[in-house]
Amino acid sequence: MFGIGGFEALLSLAFLLIIFLVCRELICWYWKLNSIDTTLKRIADRLDRMDGATPTKARRQDVSEDPVKAI
Repeated sequence: MFGIGGFEALLSLAFLLIIFLVCRELICWYWKLNSIDTTLKRIADRLDRMDGATPTKARRQDVSEDPVKAI
């Protein structure tokens, strides 16, 4: 009587996914995460140009190294 069929479950999941994506976009807009990400990427690119290193790959390898072993 109150069982959920396959189509209703799929429809419910699609609806929840849409609600999640809308809420996520609103949260990112409110906290300005998209613009912060863009600004940080722009800063990283400028620092790479100043340093003369290859973009982002060299920096990511340096960050992933163990700082104790580097000393």
